[in-house]
Amino acid sequence: MPCISISGQMAQQIKAKTAPIQTEQNIILGARPVTIALAVHHYLFRAGLSLLVHSFERCTVVLEAGNGQELIDKLGSTASAPDICILDLSMPVLNGYSTLSLIRKKWPAQKVIVLSAVSEPYVMLQMMKAGANAFLLKNVHQTELQHAILQVYEEGRYSSALFPPKMPATQNQAMPAISKRQLEFLSLCGSDMNYGEIARTMGVSKRAIESLHQRLSDKLHITSRAGLATFAIKIGLIVLEDLINTSILESITMM
Repeated sequence: MPCISISGQMAQQIKAKTAPIQTEQNIILGARPVTIALAVHHYLFRAGLSLLVHSFERCTVVLEAGNGQELIDKLGSTASAPDICILDLSMPVLNGYSTLSLIRKKWPAQKVIVLSAVSEPYVMLQMMKAGANAFLLKNVHQTELQHAILQVYEEGRYSSALFPPKMPATQNQAMPAISKRQLEFLSLCGSDMNYGEIARTMGVSKRAIESLHQRLSDKLHITSRAGLATFAIKIGLIVLEDLINTSILESITMM
């Protein structure tokens, strides 16, 4: 099946027809472009987002990736780091959680805006703890997206009602604390691996995996592995397409 592509000439034509969104920050930024890296799973969404960001005054996309690992590889080989990475939360190979964690270890000063299809409080709390500079839903209006990009570039953070400077204490206390090890286990719950194989992948004993399952069941009030996999999909740890042809998918659809 041929891949849909957009030529550079066509992209320039679309950009020329798209009126740049003017803001006061355009003047502050001066002539220097804000360079953007995109890591977005679905090609059509990524291509459209690239054209949209290119249409913003002073913004240019310099790097694109289809998953977190591809982004990490490209960031590691580029001579000049982008000003901002726009990161899809739900991606195959390396999801947004793991990608953001790696970015913070390798390039602590790198600014990151996270895009998500879900607005679960748990997801926002995790992104806040992981050091995201902004968190936006995928249905955000283009004006807010541009405003977030410019504010992250200028001030280092974009806060909103969705992503406040600090999570309200009542909401924070109501959400279960899930460790990195538990997140790793959750991300593997959708695979066809049995618990012994998951244990070997994670470098722990099978008893430790059974203990992880039990602790997560107590925290989330979810007893089955299929239920844990469903939760992992809901918060963007697992991409639904990755479950095709796996036995766990049938269990999920029967829930």
